[in-house]
Amino acid sequence: MRLSLLVFLLFSTFAFSQTTPIAERKYSDTLPKRFIIDKEKLRTHIFSGIPSNVKNGEYPRRALNFAHSQACYISDFISDGTIYSDWDELENYVNEVLQKVLPEELKKDSVIHLYIVKDGYFNAFMTASGHAFMNIGLLADLPDEAALASVLCHELAHYYLKHSLYRFMEAEAGNFDNGVFFVDKSRSKFSIKNELQADSLSAVWLQKSGYTLDGSISSFKVMQRLELNQLRSYSEMTLKESTHPLSQKRLDRLTDFYNQSKTSPGKNFLIDENKFNRLKEEVKPEILKNFLADFHYTECIETAFRYHLFDPDNTTYIYYILEAIRRKSYLDIDTWKKMFITDGYYDLIDVNGEKHKEPMTDHLFKKFDLEIIPIDPKDGVKLKARFYWRETKFTTYEEAFNFFYNLSQALNCHECVLSNGLSYTAKADSALRNKMLLKYLSYDDVKHKEYAQNVLKGTIAKNLKKNKLTAFVELNSYVEEGYERIPIPDKNNLFKIVVDSAMKNKTGRTYVYLPEFKTEHLNDFSSLVALKHFSLARTVAKGDRTELHILDPKYWEMFHKYNVNEIEFILTQYSEVRSKQTSVEAYQKIINTDFKTTLGKTFHTKYFDVMVTSIREIENAFMKVRYYDDTITLTSKDDTSDQMAKNIRYELSIMEKKALERDSKYGNSGK
Repeated sequence: MRLSLLVFLLFSTFAFSQTTPIAERKYSDTLPKRFIIDKEKLRTHIFSGIPSNVKNGEYPRRALNFAHSQACYISDFISDGTIYSDWDELENYVNEVLQKVLPEELKKDSVIHLYIVKDGYFNAFMTASGHAFMNIGLLADLPDEAALASVLCHELAHYYLKHSLYRFMEAEAGNFDNGVFFVDKSRSKFSIKNELQADSLSAVWLQKSGYTLDGSISSFKVMQRLELNQLRSYSEMTLKESTHPLSQKRLDRLTDFYNQSKTSPGKNFLIDENKFNRLKEEVKPEILKNFLADFHYTECIETAFRYHLFDPDNTTYIYYILEAIRRKSYLDIDTWKKMFITDGYYDLIDVNGEKHKEPMTDHLFKKFDLEIIPIDPKDGVKLKARFYWRETKFTTYEEAFNFFYNLSQALNCHECVLSNGLSYTAKADSALRNKMLLKYLSYDDVKHKEYAQNVLKGTIAKNLKKNKLTAFVELNSYVEEGYERIPIPDKNNLFKIVVDSAMKNKTGRTYVYLPEFKTEHLNDFSSLVALKHFSLARTVAKGDRTELHILDPKYWEMFHKYNVNEIEFILTQYSEVRSKQTSVEAYQKIINTDFKTTLGKTFHTKYFDVMVTSIREIENAFMKVRYYDDTITLTSKDDTSDQMAKNIRYELSIMEKKALERDSKYGNSGK
């Protein structure tokens, strides 16, 4: 139970006025055709880029295996809803920067393109095909185009030096175990060497492009701040190098190169400074939205508060602070009483000349700690909310929540009223929740009106039809030949035939085949995929029993849209085991096999796995149920697709029995 504190605050430090609504980007429901990439053509492209001495060397099959597995991964990643497919201005802009730094050696490579990933963390990577990916979280922390260009240069260098190929070849040679080194030390040295090589080449290319080398220094300093922040959240005294060298080593090498360089200094911007700064602000709400959707509540709180320090009247940042605190505290009721942000961090203590770490006991505003609030010291002059360190407004998460709720109301944030209402989860607080819900429903411009009405009336579950939406995930299919696992893509969605057969005459269910949702129902596809991930995640609640709709109203709205009280996901995997082959021809034969043939009769040992997970809005029942039995061995002489359909039906019937047993036994106390 959260205490309701009547906090009377003087907000003289804020300039209150009518503010814009909470920023929330609308997504297109259609996946553009350019995001659907033919795996065979992509495989051919990747294979053609492999040096002849590798693909014609001692183990030519490894090169084909690399090209095929990479093509399958890249094609699926681009089309699975995790890429911004409709933010043309941002995508075009970052690709303009990419083209500015593209070296002569790669000018003829027409496939090179940068995509934006819906991920709040600071990261970018490039694949063996030339498709590059940049997290939305990258842009907000970079000071200028030159810093962005330096990151892209680094990824281009990895591509040009074919690091992913050689890492894969090392793995196939036995130096790794499926891509992971047996010996951690060897893994570190190999990766660190790659990173330093890419640093050196990218510095040369950045300098030739006309951007200043200060861009590389800026990007490494961002990473260094993130490392220092990470170190403060660990009890260990130092960070260890793993796949990347520590930023200080990279900065030292770059500084040496910088000092030796005698060319023109270069520029911070070559494309458009105003556009960079505007887009940098526009991505911030998306960063917070993705953190919240991915259950990274701590990161959402810390990032939103950091943004708030520079723009304290922005209701979007306040909303995400409230929502992340609410959800974090909902899963662990003890969070309310813990120190805002500093809980989970460590201080370096000197005892009798020896240094060690102890959990922080001070609140955030005892001193301004740049390792906990990782901002560029140069940006200190832009900080508008320095008053927090002059006069302590709050110390715990509960006090912070109350403070920001009061602030949100002074700024006329209507969605924050719902956040406050949903923070009261105990039965004893139902009157307080209802008061907030009535206030929320008094506004005309709110996003979750129907949901709030049902919460207020206690009809969240009652108004849902006792029916199930059954969502089939794409079949994960592969052939095991020796030690190789060869993906077999279902490019024509032929597994849908199995799905239709399995669901024939299944009453009380509406079923969908998720791969077909990608093109015309992209938003529902993304929402269902998020629910699938949530169904698989282990959720441990400390305190009130977890209810799905309280955790996120959007989940209930998905149930309401399909008028069901349960959404279940069918995850399937098919494998054939064959004797070891080493020829390219044998590999080629497998990947060229029509998927219809795979689903027919075969003479190989065949296995089939079915997992059923379920998310539910049912009164006095578990919120999540999962069922998986042993791997099923299929009969070689019988039709594979018929056996798959039969086993899916059987597993669903067992799942229903298990769910009923579990609900009847634990329903009144489960989480």
